[in-house]
Amino acid sequence: MAKSKTGVEVKVDWKAIGEKLEKKTKLAQAGLDLQILKDCDPYIPADTLNLRNSGIRATKPGEGKVRWDAAYAFAQYHALANKARDVHPQAVLRWFEAAKAVKKETWLRIAKRIGGGRL
Repeated sequence: MAKSKTGVEVKVDWKAIGEKLEKKTKLAQAGLDLQILKDCDPYIPADTLNLRNSGIRATKPGEGKVRWDAAYAFAQYHALANKARDVHPQAVLRWFEAAKAVKKETWLRIAKRIGGGRL
């Protein structure tokens, strides 16, 4: 803040604020993406873990898109779940929704903790 002839003048470095905000947002999104992968794991039908591993391979933390790209992921998510419960006895259809029902508040706290606070 500087004193001017007409009162008080405040100079704001919007570019620096924008850069800091963008960095914090990306960190929060990456943390959230990784936590979602972790929390979905017990609900994913698994015998060989290929479906679960496809989520690790296909998700780029920070993009805000968690995806499983195994050839049979769509069928497992929408129609065929509970077929492979050898590794994950809690496997269900729509595993993201199952994890979200249990972990949503945790996800919100993680995003707020990582992205929140002062610039």
